[in-house]
Amino acid sequence: MSAEDLPKKLICLHSGRSYEKRIVVLPKEFLEEYGGKIPESVYLHVPSGGIWRGDIVSEKSVMSIETMRNGNESIFKTSKVELEKLAISFNFNSKHMTRNAWEVKLAKKHVEKKVFYQVLSNEGVRKLQIDESLSYIHVGFLSCWWNIDLVKDNGYFSFGKVWKEFVNECNLSEGDVCIFLSTEMRNRLQVVIFKNKEISEWSPPIGEELEKSRSIFLHISSEESLQNRKIVLPRVFMEKYGSQLGTFVKLWMVDRRVWIAAFCKTDNCIFGLQRLQNYYSLEPECLMVFQYFGNCTFYLSIFGSNGMDLLNGIRRKLEVKDVVMERNEGRYAEKDNCNEACNIEDDDSDASGDSLAEVLGAENSENSCESFSVALSLSHFDEKSHGVYIPRSQKRFHSTWRKEKNVTLCYQGKRWEVKGNAAGKLCSSQRMF
Repeated sequence: MSAEDLPKKLICLHSGRSYEKRIVVLPKEFLEEYGGKIPESVYLHVPSGGIWRGDIVSEKSVMSIETMRNGNESIFKTSKVELEKLAISFNFNSKHMTRNAWEVKLAKKHVEKKVFYQVLSNEGVRKLQIDESLSYIHVGFLSCWWNIDLVKDNGYFSFGKVWKEFVNECNLSEGDVCIFLSTEMRNRLQVVIFKNKEISEWSPPIGEELEKSRSIFLHISSEESLQNRKIVLPRVFMEKYGSQLGTFVKLWMVDRRVWIAAFCKTDNCIFGLQRLQNYYSLEPECLMVFQYFGNCTFYLSIFGSNGMDLLNGIRRKLEVKDVVMERNEGRYAEKDNCNEACNIEDDDSDASGDSLAEVLGAENSENSCESFSVALSLSHFDEKSHGVYIPRSQKRFHSTWRKEKNVTLCYQGKRWEVKGNAAGKLCSSQRMF
């Protein structure tokens, strides 16, 4: 079978506009190669086992699938409010927004009928940088907004009665989680909603169920995530699987390579991905699809910003069923320790992932596996920013430095930039570390 005859994978990211038009737009690159071969009707096999029928429509060199139905049921049945809730949640989970955020788990007092609702604490108001002189604030998603009175009484901030309208229209209840996000407009807050019922009733698959039902989540790469070489895992995934993950995780790729990455429980992220990013030439807006199979093991597919699978041309692909079979046959048994760094090489692979030193963020140092310690004293903590000196016995670490040297300190998935000099002194005027 030639590369042209191999099955092709693609991703169609769904925008609000295409949803309102009840269409799914196919990627331009896919149409250039297959546009003339697609029939008038197509069938979509969805994970739940259902089959949806869609009609192909061509207009101005754009081809889309519309009127997708399963019997008499349309796939486009979500209200505008629900659609925007999904859009904000998707952006929050897949891109990990770094804006100021404040989390509130709704109690009974937040959802029952009252005149005022103390939803945001004073600390939350400061964290979200809300102008305390405002008499109202907009709360919502993309185009759906609720104009809520902002009242300050006895030194505390409260929402007015319109908050109850927001609760009702968004179908919120006790135990749900609202994450308020600051925006460029000081009087506007976006809200990410996690339904308590959906999280509590969803149970992770085990045993044979793994083959039929897998935990799947998406990550869209950004300049920030690529620069930091880390990926923050979604909240719902961490709720169910966070306790299973150890210090290291394994990423099985479609091309049969296996990469090792480190996991930080504090920040809910995997990091040390520089070699993987370089090998697959990842850019901003690449979409990464993670499927979790237990035992710190993920199956990872990568799609370009154009929606096409970066590894469509691979002849001998590793499929999901292969990962399940390898697991059942003991290729990576449950006795494997997730807290130990190990590289698993495929017979046909010439790259087995990051070494331990690279995972920990010291990719370019010849001495990356070596270490030294410094006993801290009171002078290291004062406001004069004395910094610390690398021990004289470890002079080889800084013997080639000239003037100032940028040095990165890593701890639990976080990084701090400090300055080093030829004398081996490390310091930072901001004392952030």
